[in-house]
Amino acid sequence: MDRNPKTFHKECTFSISNYFPGNYNTNYFHASIAGVCQIFNIAETRFLTLPMGLIVMTFSIIVYPSIFYQKTWLTETWIPCSFFVGALYPFVLLIIGWIRFRPAKIKIKKVIKST
Repeated sequence: MDRNPKTFHKECTFSISNYFPGNYNTNYFHASIAGVCQIFNIAETRFLTLPMGLIVMTFSIIVYPSIFYQKTWLTETWIPCSFFVGALYPFVLLIIGWIRFRPAKIKIKKVIKST
């Protein structure tokens, strides 16, 4: 951990927030701002916090107009969606990668045997 006071405070605050339940959204928010800053080579993240917060609040109202809609969506849609993204999609990518790069390994073995 960096002992620079500016970065030390940010890292401690971020790691302390991991222990409180319900702060997962805070971690995602921090990660998204840090990612945007890293993509555009921006050193300071403070000026992106307010615009990003307004965007997230607007999208939260659009995505979940009511708590009843959210609970319905979580019970009916989230389970198949998370199964697809968490299990089926990586398995399909693994199979595709195995098929695509298998001929390259065979060629390498032939070259090694011929030398």
